[in-house]
Amino acid sequence: MHDIGFQFWEETSNTAQDLSAPAAFALAEHLTGVRSTPELLQKTTFTCGSAKIR
Repeated sequence: MHDIGFQFWEETSNTAQDLSAPAAFALAEHLTGVRSTPELLQKTTFTCGSAKIR
């Protein structure tokens, strides 16, 4: 996870760059083998749903 940009430390400096969003996409690509490109995200139909919690 370090290799794709996740940073693990208890204290961050003011100059530390937040790479959590790019790192999350890199992790998803690593796990699935599917690269998330702007074209893929724009042309894909997404389905959402909800469920009532008892």
